[in-house]
Amino acid sequence: MSLMTRARAIAVVFGAALAGSAASFACGDLGEPAFVGSDGGFSVPTVEFSPVATDASEEEASPGMVPLAGWVRDRETDAALPFALVAIEVGGLDPTNPGAVGPDGALIPTLQIDPFYRYGAVTDDAGGFALDVPNEPVGVHVYKSGFFCAVPDAGAVVPGAGRVFVRPEPLPTAEAEAGSGQPTITGFTATPTIVAPGETITMSARVEATSPTTDPLSQQVLAVEPLSGWAGVFAPPVPGTPSQGYPNGIYSRFVVAPLAPGEYTFYLVAATVSCVVSEVATQTVLVTPTGEAGDDAAGE
Repeated sequence: MSLMTRARAIAVVFGAALAGSAASFACGDLGEPAFVGSDGGFSVPTVEFSPVATDASEEEASPGMVPLAGWVRDRETDAALPFALVAIEVGGLDPTNPGAVGPDGALIPTLQIDPFYRYGAVTDDAGGFALDVPNEPVGVHVYKSGFFCAVPDAGAVVPGAGRVFVRPEPLPTAEAEAGSGQPTITGFTATPTIVAPGETITMSARVEATSPTTDPLSQQVLAVEPLSGWAGVFAPPVPGTPSQGYPNGIYSRFVVAPLAPGEYTFYLVAATVSCVVSEVATQTVLVTPTGEAGDDAAGE
């Protein structure tokens, strides 16, 4: 995902223009939507999908995994923010989605998911998080309902250089209490919900921006599964352009189930181009050795 400008919206859109000020936020500038139509019928797009579990050859080709830990705190009060979603991009902060680059180097509409969002976590009661990431610069994105999405003030993070601090800006009080301007997620499904290790799961949900013409969805419609440390972006119903706007409609993707039996909860979140974050939707998937319900070996 390429963000041409790092700007933070300081007011939620209610049919009016957004105000912005320079700061470290993750969704990009508000632009004219690059899609046609506001809805799309359900079909799983033919795009590249990154799985929950990598095979041995992929692990051997990776730069190695190292711990990354940090804190998420309210920018205004410095209070800890529990149950915030943390999504990690490999290769630095906001690398450009290769599917959104035209022959002349300009951004173009695309159905291809951003391949750089690969790892994820959820903050604990003290606002802390910890996970393993590749030993290379990464982008750290945080999502919390009632706040603007955020990244560290320093930008890209080098694992091992110390704890990461991310301080989201709260929405204005009245707007946060009303939930106004927040995108919505409904009908989040995972099919099937009981699977064997490595089986493919189809996930989809209807995602809608409140003001699709003035504050459309960003490319950040993504899920986090903290037990496996996975994160991944969902594909839109029709093409959208990074930093300019994505359509309302059915978002979907394939996910390869983890190899270890157990119960896995996927947390889906969406953000608009002005960084207004949705409530989180969840789906639980049970991985059993045989892919059958009632398997006593599940979770062992």
